[in-house]
Amino acid sequence: MYNVLQPVVDLTKANIETLSRFATSREVTDLVKESAIKQLEFVQDNMAKIGGSDAFANCLRTTIDNYVHFTNEYTKNLYGIVVQGQEFVTRQVEEGNRRFAEVADISGRAAQPPMNR
Repeated sequence: MYNVLQPVVDLTKANIETLSRFATSREVTDLVKESAIKQLEFVQDNMAKIGGSDAFANCLRTTIDNYVHFTNEYTKNLYGIVVQGQEFVTRQVEEGNRRFAEVADISGRAAQPPMNR
């Protein structure tokens, strides 16, 4: 029986092996290594130039301002939450005292002997 796909599979395997040998050849790896070194040097030079630019200084200053604004807003919100919590606790204590007074009043009236009219 003939396998129609076998030639395609063989061609694919042969091409993969050929490309793998090419990609791992000494010439190609040396060129890639040299290109990578040049690229890194180029990036380092540009980063040094960018680091001293007005645009970078402005970006850094604006970012710091953004964080200062965030910190102020966040602190205000936390303070507001704390104040609300304190108000809630105060209301709960006052309500507890009021209910306790009501219970004490009811208990006091229940403990008194009935008055003769």
